[in-house]
Amino acid sequence: MQLSPSNLPPERSAELLDLLLSELAVQEGSEGLLAWTKVSLPLKNTLLEADARALEAAYVKKLEETALPDIDPAEQLGRVTGRTVSI
Repeated sequence: MQLSPSNLPPERSAELLDLLLSELAVQEGSEGLLAWTKVSLPLKNTLLEADARALEAAYVKKLEETALPDIDPAEQLGRVTGRTVSI
């Protein structure tokens, strides 16, 4: 089986997921979260689908914790990723 360039082998994907989750956990404020996202989004795109979804869920939770009260977290995520997001 040939892996596409965007998919890591399972063990590497799990390692990267753990690293990204630990980095995400220490981000504070919307600016720190945005900076992390800009760096981490290309890395997230190399994860296996299940790992990428787990990271997205953790990101949404973190975003909700740091969200401005008048902006929907899905809208904030959409601004960062450039796509429509439904939560």
